[in-house]
This record gives sequence, structure tokens and C-alpha cells, in this order.
Amino acid sequence: MAGLLIVLDSWLNDASTPKMRGRTLAVYMVVSMGGLAVGQAITAFVDIAGYVLFILASVLVALAVAPVTLAATTKAPPVREAERLGPSELYRTVSTGLIGMLFTGMSIGVLFSFGAVYAGGVAFGQAVLRDFSFCRLLDLC
Repeated sequence: MAGLLIVLDSWLNDASTPKMRGRTLAVYMVVSMGGLAVGQAITAFVDIAGYVLFILASVLVALAVAPVTLAATTKAPPVREAERLGPSELYRTVSTGLIGMLFTGMSIGVLFSFGAVYAGGVAFGQAVLRDFSFCRLLDLC
């Protein structure tokens, strides 16, 4: 998935014009976060013990890759050395981007954190949550 996201981000960044790049990537992020929310909601309607979710996920990933594979260009975007910016220089250059990134990171953290809390309150026991949470990975449980 990480490789898929890197390729998709690079492709969108290279395929869009400088004037439309911000809007293109903003729509991409809205669709990505919406897909994440819908994906979590799907678990309420499908048996999570079966294989249906794995099949559904593989079909959705294949559909997501389809626009990239059907693109007119086949050459990879060139690799360019990124200019290094410190936090204060980044804030002066693009303050809305830095603030937006901060709030997006916080909202994604809340989404992932409260997903486990909600699951514990609705259907799953504490033992199941402990098995699938980051606190087990970090030996905090």
C-alpha cells in the first residue's frame, strides 16, 4: 500500500499543472480520507471473520490503480532533489499548507484512536482490542 500511495502521489503531482496541483492533491486527499471512513463503516455490514472484506479490498485497490494504468504517458516522473526548508521558512512560504497539515494529522490521529475506543464500546471485548492495538506492539497493555 505504501508503494501504491507513493506511485499515485508522484503520478498526480507530475500529471497536474502547477496552477491546478493544489486542487488536484486536495481532491485526492478528500477522496482518500472519505474512502478510509467508508472502509471502516463497511465492517458493520460484512462478516469480519470471513474472506469477503479481503476480496472487496483487492477489488477496490485494483479499481484505484486503473486510472494510472490507463494514462497516456508511460514514463515515470523524473526524480528531483527537494529543497530543504526549516519549519519557520516553510511557515513563511506556505502557512496554510503547514497549518492544514497539522490539523489533518491531528484529525487522522483522532480517527484512528477513537476507532478502537468505539469498537471496544460496541462489539469487541478488551482482549480483542489488546490483540489488534498499537499498545500491544509497544507492550503498553
